[in-house]
Amino acid sequence: MDIAKEKILIKEKGSFTVKDLAGLVPSDGARYHLFRYKHSYQGEATASIVFIYSMPGYSVSIKERMLYSSCKNSVVDLIEQSYSVEINKKIEIDSGDELTEDFLMSELHPVEVNTKPKFSKPAPPSKGRKRLTKAPPS
Repeated sequence: MDIAKEKILIKEKGSFTVKDLAGLVPSDGARYHLFRYKHSYQGEATASIVFIYSMPGYSVSIKERMLYSSCKNSVVDLIEQSYSVEINKKIEIDSGDELTEDFLMSELHPVEVNTKPKFSKPAPPSKGRKRLTKAPPS
């Protein structure tokens, strides 16, 4: 992103692996990355489009952080609508070290956990027919 002109520019394009991509995430500035992750899931070869927003923390100026975070949704909408690209997952990371095969697989295909509730709240009292009670004879 050209901060002075407030324009989004393409820094690099090409074919990259997950390992290559991790090295392309800068530690001194924010970036948007669009990555086609080719992998196999449940025995089938598949390719998922992943939008990655990298923000290395407080080493970036406030203006740059504000510009990147406020433009993120507009960039995603532009990619999806103008270029007809379906983004399968949007990820925010702090550094390239987070980008691993395992991380991407867990983000794209999370493991379903079937847990039972710890306590089941009892049903409220019935709102059926009211009972009349007689006062004891005095």
